[in-house]
Amino acid sequence: MNSKDDAGQVYLSEIGAALDRIALATARQVEHGLLQVSASATLTLRWLIPRLSSFQLANPAIEVRLTTASDPVSTLDQAYDVVIRRGANEVAGYIATLFLSEYRIPVCSPKLLARMPLARPEDLRGHTLLYPASRPTVWAEWLNGAGVPELEPERSLILEHNYQTLQAALDGLGVAVGRH
Repeated sequence: MNSKDDAGQVYLSEIGAALDRIALATARQVEHGLLQVSASATLTLRWLIPRLSSFQLANPAIEVRLTTASDPVSTLDQAYDVVIRRGANEVAGYIATLFLSEYRIPVCSPKLLARMPLARPEDLRGHTLLYPASRPTVWAEWLNGAGVPELEPERSLILEHNYQTLQAALDGLGVAVGRH
């Protein structure tokens, strides 16, 4: 049950090239010893933090400051060395390149899946769909891409952030849209 979301791409560069760009940014900051990064909370928790220790081991003189925000780049109130956002954000002073492509897929706990299998998109009808308040159309987009735009779930639950919907899915509260 995959649905590709072409508009849902994170821009900076390909993974290897992204790490190269971060290294280049740090080279400019070595004299100051500071690398300021702004990214969404979910990306920071699920992607950046797991990779931070190896970066710090390779660059012990660099202090990394992570700020979580989803605001458009043009509205940031301070300069960052690296800004990671969804979608194309051409903004003066920044170079935007593709960082990650994503596929969106329904995700849930194995226990919920064992109790209520999901073999086809229509099976979502009996589940609780979990929505992040910041992306209220995420399920409509996925269902449309999966060919069942008219599907109405049994229940829905709206949480403030995407990482909360993922945690709720892990805890068996329903099905979230995850990114792969």
